[in-house]
Formats: sequence, C-alpha cells, structure tokens
Amino acid sequence: MARYGERRATQLLGLTGADAPRPRRVRPVAVLAAVVAAIGLAWVVWVWQNATTGAISADLVRLRPAATGQGLVVTWTLSRDPGTAVTCQVRATGGDGSTVGSLPVTVRAGQARNTQLVTDIRTVAQAVTADVSGCHVSPVPVPDSPPAR
Repeated sequence: MARYGERRATQLLGLTGADAPRPRRVRPVAVLAAVVAAIGLAWVVWVWQNATTGAISADLVRLRPAATGQGLVVTWTLSRDPGTAVTCQVRATGGDGSTVGSLPVTVRAGQARNTQLVTDIRTVAQAVTADVSGCHVSPVPVPDSPPAR
C-alpha cells in the first residue's frame, strides 16, 4: 500500500515500475539490535564508573592556625574500605584562591572504616581555608606520611 502522497509524487516525476522509490520499512531485527546495543553500552558505562569509583571520601572537620607561624592545622576524616591504603592531597588556600601550601598524605591500611587525621601544612602565605582532595587507593600499603597525630 502506498503512503499518502507517494503515488502523486511518482506520477509528477514520471517514475513508474522499477524507477519508483519503494517505501522504506524498518526491520524489527534492526530495531531489536539497536535496543540491545544501547542497553549493552549503558551497562558497560555503569560498570566502568562503579569499578573505578572507590568508596573513598574525605571530610574537613576543623581548621586552626599553626602554633609555629605561617601554616594551618587541618583536622579531617577519611572514610574508606577497611584494609585499603589511601593517599590524599591536603591543600591550603589563600584569600585570593591561590594554593599557599599543599601536602600529600598517605594513610596506611587499617581495620577502621573512618579515620580522623590531623595534618600540619606549612604555607608560603596566610591561609584562609583548606581542602582534602584527590584521594585514591595507594598501590602499596605504606606507613603514614607525614605522621598523623
């Protein structure tokens, strides 16, 4: 059965028989293959994100000026799977948003899920805030560096 307007278009163009365009049909197999491929791709992306995103988080608890001059004492909590060694970057920021001090802190594997740490950061200028970021699983469990208090 011809679609609406198809017969008229072929007559106006003078196309008949083999020259006339055939109506296009979407085959159910092609639609099914596209749906399966989309679901498969979505699953692969979901697995990749969940496999590469570990259960590691760091939360800032308290900041105070260092007793020895320019610097900042950062108290923070690390949450991770027990038995996982983690390295985080503790960064002090100045009033203009620039980094005035930074220190990588490696926390050895432990039995506790949550660990509270105190890190003393030396700064090159007055720090107004700090953050803990870039936490990732350490390849080899190593002692705390620098020693946590």
